[in-house]
Amino acid sequence: MEDCLYWFEKHPKKALVLFALALFVVIDLMVGSVYKRATKGELAYRRDSKFHHVLRENFQGEQKWGEDSFTLYTNDLGFKDSKVRKVPKKSAERIGLLGDSFIEGPGLPYDQTAAGVMEGRGINVLSLGTSSHSPKLYYARVKDLIEKGYEFHEIFVFIDVSDILDEVRYASFEPGDDDDWYTSLARVNAWLLHHSLIYSELLYEPIKAKLFPKILSEQQEDSTQNEEATPFVYEYYSQRGAWLYDKEIYDTWGATGMQSAQHNVEQMRDLFSEYGIKMTLVIYPWNDNLHLLEEESLQQILWKEFAQKNNVPLIDLFEKTALYEGDPQELFLDGDIHWSHAGSDFVVNHLLPLTHEPGADQEPL
Repeated sequence: MEDCLYWFEKHPKKALVLFALALFVVIDLMVGSVYKRATKGELAYRRDSKFHHVLRENFQGEQKWGEDSFTLYTNDLGFKDSKVRKVPKKSAERIGLLGDSFIEGPGLPYDQTAAGVMEGRGINVLSLGTSSHSPKLYYARVKDLIEKGYEFHEIFVFIDVSDILDEVRYASFEPGDDDDWYTSLARVNAWLLHHSLIYSELLYEPIKAKLFPKILSEQQEDSTQNEEATPFVYEYYSQRGAWLYDKEIYDTWGATGMQSAQHNVEQMRDLFSEYGIKMTLVIYPWNDNLHLLEEESLQQILWKEFAQKNNVPLIDLFEKTALYEGDPQELFLDGDIHWSHAGSDFVVNHLLPLTHEPGADQEPL
């Protein structure tokens, strides 16, 4: 202690600078935490060594979406729900909705999501949606649940447009890598984004632009990805939907992602068959694809071929959306690609004819 005091007395200018920096950091974190909570809501996600990232279990907190806010509840499995609750394992008639953010329903309270709408119509349903997951993580998550004894009669697997690039993105992720440097870096990054105003508003973008390509390149060395895919992973938000109608982009990285996605869906098919669970695939457009619905997309062509080859029922909501009698934009949130409450109703209307009591025999749509 005396040595510290002596150093401060000997270097008053340096001590003043250090004190000012420490005070600045404290103020930044205090103001940032308050600001982020007011504008984004409470931090609902956590890093996970088995499933990359998940919603926090038994979470209850306010979430912001644009100018709207709602209370987010999750169950003990870490999925969005009507309330904090323990999900029973035994439920032979339960329907599962497996997918990414479209099933989780960001921007909507639970009762306006697809699972919430189904529940409101008296269906025993469990949302299995997690934002930014894809077939590799869908399979890992649902396999874990089934092997732990959670029962399902039927699971609808929603294949998102972004799943194809996400499969490339997650190619190097291996469950159990909880102590690797990339996981640690991701945790620090997530914490700073939610607590530091300076980092999130000023430093994050330039740091990402400088470091992410290098990080992705290093991850690439130990993965089985196409070597040409890495630069496109960095362009995730600008090109993730471009492969639908662009054969050149599809050939560059989309084919790699599609091969991985279909491999993981095949594993789900085998798993569900082993446990007597009915499986149905669902494909659907984004709102910025609406002007192209008259042309059949690669998503439709390739998943229809897959479904036919593997004898798996498929619901094509590209076709259903093209036939929608109203303005299809009303099926999506304003200024966003995700379904609105009307969109959730629309989706459920096309799922309900396929949900039926165990033992019933109905053909897919």
